[in-house]
Amino acid sequence: MGLWVRAGSWCAQQLTDGFIPREMVPVLGGRPRDAEALVANRLWVDVDGGYVFHEWNVDGRQPTRSDVEKTRGEWRERQRKARAAARNGTHS
Repeated sequence: MGLWVRAGSWCAQQLTDGFIPREMVPVLGGRPRDAEALVANRLWVDVDGGYVFHEWNVDGRQPTRSDVEKTRGEWRERQRKARAAARNGTHS
């Protein structure tokens, strides 16, 4: 369970869309047998080069990298406009 939680947090932070490279398992405190147990219990899917969380983004459970980047871009644009308005003495 610890590996599953730590890997989920890492994937969300790194915007991997639920992909965990095989070499990250020990970095996240897990062992190969822990990863195998997650696959056996259908919490992860074994893919080329690592693992993927089962149904990472089904029904919007986790935002995708593109969703996060879009939201961040929209926020940056709002901030840019607000700062420009503040410099010009206007309000939006």
